[in-house]
Amino acid sequence: SRREKSVLQGVDILMANLPEWNKPKNDKVDFYYWYYGTYAMFQYGGEKWHKWNKAMKEALLDTQRQGGCADGSWDPIDKWGVVGGRVYATALNALTLEIYYRYSRANIEPPVRRPDPLKGVRVSKGE
Repeated sequence: SRREKSVLQGVDILMANLPEWNKPKNDKVDFYYWYYGTYAMFQYGGEKWHKWNKAMKEALLDTQRQGGCADGSWDPIDKWGVVGGRVYATALNALTLEIYYRYSRANIEPPVRRPDPLKGVRVSKGE
């Protein structure tokens, strides 16, 4: 449930560490974290999701390469970029930007059980 203490604590941690491509240091850039943070915040929803999504789009769209043979890609500058390179950075960032096209929101709240209005009603088969 969205109201569980552990969920709220996780959301607070994510909201305190929004995606930010802080040039020139780049020490806050972590594509792997951004991907799973985006998925988690999408599932959580609400205003906090909108705030996260805005920060994520600003971080990624403003830093996508334009022109030349690297056009459309991202520089592999996060801590995992050394291993995965430009292909890793671009694949993960593209997947991050399409989270809401690839996944449905989980049913976070338990469904409300409504009584069956036809329970106990006898239906006759016409002649």
